Amino acid sequence: MRTSQNLKVNWTNVPTRTITAGGVEFAYRELGTNNPGTPVVFLVHLAAVLDNWDPRVVDGFAASRRVITFDNRGIGASSGAPATSIEQMAKDAITFIKAMGFERVDLFGFSMGGMIAQEIVLTEPQLVRKMIIAGTGPAGGEGISKVARVTYLDMVRGFLTRQDPKQFLFFTSLKVALVPQAAQETRLPFGACPGSRNVLINSPSPHTVMPEKRLYHSPSGTSGSVSSHVASNSSCVAGIFRR
Repeated sequence: MRTSQNLKVNWTNVPTRTITAGGVEFAYRELGTNNPGTPVVFLVHLAAVLDNWDPRVVDGFAASRRVITFDNRGIGASSGAPATSIEQMAKDAITFIKAMGFERVDLFGFSMGGMIAQEIVLTEPQLVRKMIIAGTGPAGGEGISKVARVTYLDMVRGFLTRQDPKQFLFFTSLKVALVPQAAQETRLPFGACPGSRNVLINSPSPHTVMPEKRLYHSPSGTSGSVSSHVASNSSCVAGIFRR
């Protein structure tokens, strides 16, 4: 009789793998490889590595979907020099996605990852079936030009208070949900689950002009609440991808 059972693979124990494409060795992890349907590629926030993803979010998606996360070029365990623009990060993401053999994916982008997702859709719309972007904004949107300054200030705040700067960066209230340029130019419908003002985008085809656009606001929400929000509204988030 066996004295122990095989551990269930989840975000806390899934191995990190690598794949080389475009001269870069990308470090990545994936869960739910036996799940059917379009794979979901996660795009990380500023200065994030694989370990920064909340296990509740990744495991929640992986319960029914194939989920792939990766370190951006020059960040974490991926090789090369860090990208210097959102456009370059999007190009790297496209290179990674194609190297994985995916012809079409869903995207989940958080903060900077949401900006990368928008650029991916604008660059190669045929590659993306649906996407969710959280705690992010469009190029030229209100407050976007202040992101770098706010980031540096919060890094100083973190140093002075001996706290993680991400607590200041990602857990502040948002008052407005902006419709990204990617949604406007590709005619993607958009919506949001209860408890969030973050923009959620989904479309059966990036080239299809949908008869209605949907933007739902809720009474409250924070840019950094993506982990608890997605974890507590997994059925709603899963529904976004199923529509």
